[in-house]
Amino acid sequence: MQNYELVYDIFEKMKYAFGETGEVILRNLQEFMAMNYGFKYVWLNAAFWGLLGSVFVFLLPIAKRWVIRNEK
Repeated sequence: MQNYELVYDIFEKMKYAFGETGEVILRNLQEFMAMNYGFKYVWLNAAFWGLLGSVFVFLLPIAKRWVIRNEK
């Protein structure tokens, strides 16, 4: 809902159909969806960085064997 004219038009139609209650309902829905998307992307970012960090943890035993083998 980034298009100002579209949102304004929807608000006006909701006001006409349901009075001020329609506008309140739509604003609450918009607020809920914004929080929902924000929460979703926080967890997606956390999962991405967690997976990226775990790659290095799983590579540690391989690197340790390689270092031990090359010290001899």
